Amino acid sequence: MLYLQHGMGEDETGWIFQGHANLILDNLIAEEKAVPMIVVLDNGYASRPAGPFGPPSSRGPGDFTALEDVITKDVIPMIDSGFRTIPDRDHRAAAGLSMGANQALHLATDNLDTFAYMAGFSGTMNGLSTEALDPATAFNGIFKDGAAFNAKVKLLWLGMGTEEPEPFPHAIGAFRAMLDKAGIKYVYFSSPGTAHEWLTWRRDLNDFAPRLFRPEAEEPVAHRSSGVWNPGAFLPCVRWSWAASPPGPALAGKSKKGRAAQFPQCDTPRKPLARLHRNVSKSILPGRAQQDAPGS
Repeated sequence: MLYLQHGMGEDETGWIFQGHANLILDNLIAEEKAVPMIVVLDNGYASRPAGPFGPPSSRGPGDFTALEDVITKDVIPMIDSGFRTIPDRDHRAAAGLSMGANQALHLATDNLDTFAYMAGFSGTMNGLSTEALDPATAFNGIFKDGAAFNAKVKLLWLGMGTEEPEPFPHAIGAFRAMLDKAGIKYVYFSSPGTAHEWLTWRRDLNDFAPRLFRPEAEEPVAHRSSGVWNPGAFLPCVRWSWAASPPGPALAGKSKKGRAAQFPQCDTPRKPLARLHRNVSKSILPGRAQQDAPGS
């Protein structure tokens, strides 16, 4: 499950119509570079009423804890109850761009029992502030114990374009300096020649998504060691049949209504999807992004 947030001035449709997240993920999954995942795009302008009968606060970034409540108390339970998910922290990620990066990183670090992966595209938890950060006190001390944070979090990912305007380079730089001081492990990605724009964020997603939900040992993406589900079953398919048991034993058993469960099984995979979308990717991801060494 990837909970992916938009930026200020956009809404939850931005990642589809401008970010082309669906095409990027389709390509990565079809080429077995990323495992299949559900992506949830929520509107980031949650707010709280002024009182029992008062109007909500004006539209804007507002109180991030309101969005956290919406996602953790409403959206995640709804998704887990309505879709076939693996409902644990090891199979949830939060990411976003700009304002959404701030929201996603706060969401994930405030709920480490819910999220194991997190990313900020052209944004971090300190927003536009370039002030130095002390890991012992910043953000309620979540980063003060680097070893404990590293043991808990599977991936902290940050990225930005090389041509981002101020204050983004110095604000993100201040956040990275705090992480380095605390000994927090993270991956930093640099998109050459791009600014605070969708090409940067498409490249960010293209690098971040393949890192998600992999087993500890780097096995081929199409064969998860957990045995819960075979991602290859989600590749585009021409002919389907029904099987009495799923690819992974953990999902075997009865349906919710007591009938014997049946599970889709792909008999004839359709491979041309990757070729169909590859030409599209060249237009939405021109150039090759450069990646720095992971932070220590």
